[in-house]
Amino acid sequence: MKTNPLTGRPYASGYFTVDRVTNLLLLVDAPEDLNVKSWTPEQLHQAGDWALRCHVRASDNNNKVPTRPDFIPEVTSSESVGRIADTFKALKESGSK
Repeated sequence: MKTNPLTGRPYASGYFTVDRVTNLLLLVDAPEDLNVKSWTPEQLHQAGDWALRCHVRASDNNNKVPTRPDFIPEVTSSESVGRIADTFKALKESGSK
């Protein structure tokens, strides 16, 4: 998709950088070990748009989410549970509440 769901305007050229896409993928159900640096600009756009729309949709926005790009494998439920447990452990160890 070519339109930013947050602004309703077209994405600027180069909007989906490696860093931006990596950060967006951390917000959604995507594996952490993806080699984002090796992706083409079109793959960065597909992955970034998908992740952004998944994240916005999770905030109860009525947003159309494209299908998961075929180069982003699905995360198993055990991997998701492990990531959540690791996050809570890190927060506990850091003293955050």
